[in-house]
Amino acid sequence: MDISVPFRWPVLSQSTVDRVIEQLSVSISIYDRSGVFERFEDRMASYHGRRYAVLFNSGTSALFASYVALGLKPGDRVLCPAYTFLATATPLLSLGIAPVLIDCDDSGNLCPVALAAEMSSEVKAIVVTHMWGLPASIEKIQAVADQYNVPVVEDISHSFGARTSGRLMGTFGKVAAVSLQAQKTLTGGEGGVLLTDDEEVYYRSLAVGHYNKRCKNEIPSSHDLHQIAVTGFGMKFRAHPLAVAIADEQMDSIENVLQQRRSVAAAMMSELSRDEKLKVPYINDDIEPSWYAFVMVSEPRVVDYIVKRAKEIGMVNLDRPLSTCPLNHHSIFRDPGQFKGYYPLLPSSAPVQPPSPNAERVWRGSLKLPVWHEKRDLELARYHVNTLVELSREFES
Repeated sequence: MDISVPFRWPVLSQSTVDRVIEQLSVSISIYDRSGVFERFEDRMASYHGRRYAVLFNSGTSALFASYVALGLKPGDRVLCPAYTFLATATPLLSLGIAPVLIDCDDSGNLCPVALAAEMSSEVKAIVVTHMWGLPASIEKIQAVADQYNVPVVEDISHSFGARTSGRLMGTFGKVAAVSLQAQKTLTGGEGGVLLTDDEEVYYRSLAVGHYNKRCKNEIPSSHDLHQIAVTGFGMKFRAHPLAVAIADEQMDSIENVLQQRRSVAAAMMSELSRDEKLKVPYINDDIEPSWYAFVMVSEPRVVDYIVKRAKEIGMVNLDRPLSTCPLNHHSIFRDPGQFKGYYPLLPSSAPVQPPSPNAERVWRGSLKLPVWHEKRDLELARYHVNTLVELSREFES
């Protein structure tokens, strides 16, 4: 087996090319909710069983629109995962909010117990990411939120198509955000989608990034926001039709991709069961991950050795995800006051942060492989895991 061949994603077929060419012949800019925008938003809303889906130019923009649409204000107390990709939380900074960072559980996802310990009447929102495509304990998290009547924002950028008890991620929170960036399971190269059932959130999200025609067409004349329909809130986060055409075509095969990834991941986990040092999170029978990535956790010294040896033997698909780290490693979260020149609404100092030892442990001990998506790649996936097991054993000797 050749471990020097990079994992290829997304799969851009002739069908993808045809769909892009077809869109080129129609329009390369859409000012309202029509054409491929309407078709794709309807598919996304229907897939998730949600009332509204709104396209944006990135998942980051969709998250920003989510926070604005919830009415979050400078100084609000927002609870956010300590361990997540930075874009989950950076949009809050522009709103003058330094999030309170909550530790993860052994899976790397937001810990419901740690969350409950930080809840109070001052909390205005909870943000949850389903890391690497593995659903968080969203039912427990939602129960904590319901107790305090606090909205939940789901960042499902890693977890498109993942399910808990048959229910899709992105259907629990008051609002959810999807990324369509190139490496995501459902991709258009770039792009994002906001999902919600709340009419007010929908109208506000339109005003955040879709001024003029779309706002005039969709925000009722009786609504307060209609008076600023032409200008919106002053920003444009509109998606590109060619990116949406790609995502729409990719949607045609998404269930097959998810099914194949689950099959390949099951084989990878089976091979990994031979090693006690490389751990993957325990997955209940009622959980169906999307397998955005296959993440193993071990002791940092074992990881150091494996990464060194993997590089020596040319294993190009092994990654140590260092940039996806506990957010307090980024100075913008650790000491936001020094950036007030860029974020004038930010407080002079960050909120007192609870400790996040699990986030540190998971981050320092993580190794990541892609999850292949075709039957012909099954043996290649097994070979990668077997090689890591051998390197782990080599560390002992």
